Amino acid sequence: MHRIHDCVDTLKRYYPEADTDLVYRAYIFAAKMHRGQTRLSGEPYLSHPIETAVILANMKMDVVTVATGLLHDVLEDTDTSHEQLQELFGPEVAQLVDGVTKISKIHFASREEYQAENLRKMLLAMAKDIRVLLVKLADRLHNVRTLKYAGEEQQRRVAKETLDIYAPLANRLGLGLIKSELEDQSFMYTEPEIYQQLIDHTNETRAERQQTIEITRREIEQQLQTNAIEATISGRQKHLYSIYRKMKSQGISYKEVMDVIGLRVITNTKGDCYSTLGIIHSTWKHIPHTFDDYITLPKPNMYQSLHTAVIGPFGKPVEIQIRTWEMHHLAEEGIAAHWRYKEGKEQDDEYDKKFFGLRHILEWQQELKDPSEFVEHLKIDLFPDEVYVFTPQGQVKCLPQGATPIDFAYAIHTEVGHQCIGAKINERLVPLRTQLRNGDIVSILTQKNHSPGKDWLNYVVTSKAKAKIKQYFRAKQREEEIQIGKELLERALRRSGAKLAQLQKDDALKRVMAELNLSGEEDLFAAIGAEKYSAKQIVHKIFPEEQLSQEQREELLEARYHEADQEKRIKSGSAIKVKGVDNILTRFGNCCKPLPGDEIVGFITRGRGITVHSADCPNILALGLNDERKIEVEWDSDPDMYYPTELYIVGTVRDSILADIVAAIAKTKTEILNSNSEKAANQIEVRCVINVQGREHLNNVIRAVRNVRSVTEVTQVRTLKNGWRE
Repeated sequence: MHRIHDCVDTLKRYYPEADTDLVYRAYIFAAKMHRGQTRLSGEPYLSHPIETAVILANMKMDVVTVATGLLHDVLEDTDTSHEQLQELFGPEVAQLVDGVTKISKIHFASREEYQAENLRKMLLAMAKDIRVLLVKLADRLHNVRTLKYAGEEQQRRVAKETLDIYAPLANRLGLGLIKSELEDQSFMYTEPEIYQQLIDHTNETRAERQQTIEITRREIEQQLQTNAIEATISGRQKHLYSIYRKMKSQGISYKEVMDVIGLRVITNTKGDCYSTLGIIHSTWKHIPHTFDDYITLPKPNMYQSLHTAVIGPFGKPVEIQIRTWEMHHLAEEGIAAHWRYKEGKEQDDEYDKKFFGLRHILEWQQELKDPSEFVEHLKIDLFPDEVYVFTPQGQVKCLPQGATPIDFAYAIHTEVGHQCIGAKINERLVPLRTQLRNGDIVSILTQKNHSPGKDWLNYVVTSKAKAKIKQYFRAKQREEEIQIGKELLERALRRSGAKLAQLQKDDALKRVMAELNLSGEEDLFAAIGAEKYSAKQIVHKIFPEEQLSQEQREELLEARYHEADQEKRIKSGSAIKVKGVDNILTRFGNCCKPLPGDEIVGFITRGRGITVHSADCPNILALGLNDERKIEVEWDSDPDMYYPTELYIVGTVRDSILADIVAAIAKTKTEILNSNSEKAANQIEVRCVINVQGREHLNNVIRAVRNVRSVTEVTQVRTLKNGWRE
């Protein structure tokens, strides 16, 4: 177990001017806050933050990072507040500790390759300051070193999480030594039997392997001295998890892993690397297809080295890596080596460019003595256009910046999106327009048969959500158009003495559809419902004009001079009963839109049957019609019949007022056919067309909307706006 003085001594070796007072103060505070706490090993809990700080000091991190290592658990495991940390140690330390705490609270439930990649990206996105991840990796490294004290289930969970998330992150940060130790320590618990078999294999072949390495090393050393090349040569044991991964991916045995025996040659210059390669290939037989030049073509993670394999002494394959000291430091220590950064994901050009630029900034400043001068360059925003959030089951979703719970719902499934009625973020109810942040846990509340709101299009950002919402409304509109069009055509045919069912059996409808270039009956009905053609026009195409009676000819003439939307009112007119008269055409006045429950009056129009108005309709009163034109009518509506009615709503602008209005209407079990809203200054105006069964139903809706906070006015619009569905 290390002491705080070990940490400080290491720090002062590479940074003599370090402010060790900050480190000692952090140690004293951590000791006070963790007093009485112990680890599973029985040691005082303080041993863990000290070991974390020592790991960071060995990585040659700055004073603030080392102090953060000592304090990294105080927010999560003690009563310390962020404000207290900031007051005692400054905003920089407080922010780093807060960042480590947020990452520590995340539970990684999903292990698929795609999910693991998103999780790693999410951690990088959350850690705006790379030092947050370095502290977390140091914390995890000490935890896996002491994992033997945990229960078997916890061992496997932590080890698997380390292999999936933290070891690859260490690789991205260029921390080769830490990455290797994280993998080997975790491998011990994820595959204990295989781990032990590999230990046994390496122990059995250790003497033979060491002999091969030593003979090869002396031969290379002699050849390089002869050619006046200065170099350091060392044996290299491939770490166990790397051997296991190669055996598994290539389906080979332990003996077939060529680079189990390895040497590393470190020279002073790039030219010496290539000269050394030539000497090695002239001394031993090169194994085909094993040479890689990562100096001329570095890996996307900026790794540079020459790799080759030869048949060495005793016919054993030996892998040899050749690199300069600068390349070696970068490969082993990553960002802690001269404060450079390396990235591990291939085929991500924008990602690589950001790290490449950062790497050169840090290289330019590598001669500076004070590591704190590099801090600002470690604060990067790797994913400014993405946000990573969790489902309650721990699955991570990558969404564009500015995404809302509705985007999240559609990312899960289209039906989840359609049926979304609310959302919780981190267990708190939020408006659906709330923008998501990295690390949020999002729950979607759904209701069967619920449908999207058109105002959702104003605050969704994903193309999938936008497309699915628009697709829903297009499909819904088409369904309505097909239903309305079919009813209108059936009524028009009945007045001509024909039936739709009969015409569907012969070629009459097919002839008309071919003439109009329509592919099926649904297209025909939809064209009528959408007012592209009137029902009368279709009837007269089915029965040519020369076959019509005089009365039918007059009707055709009338149809040419009247708007198609007048004919649609036949549907609503079927709810009217005319005293003493059967089978007479009725329609509602376009000026007053009466509903069941209203007092009504009918009057006879020339050639257009009977038009029904509200008894108090101003237009009827102004006409001063004589009693001969008036006729007694009464409601005879089907209880399942609905009437489109427009509402005009005015309110004061506030967050979620539209959602609240929609929710209030939905609670009355009322269908919204269309809606639109406009904002001016601090006021919002909403117009929506709803389906109601009568005056009482409408009054219930109006009362519900008036009870919505910030709504100041709700009235029925008597005349529907042009172009809106009736």
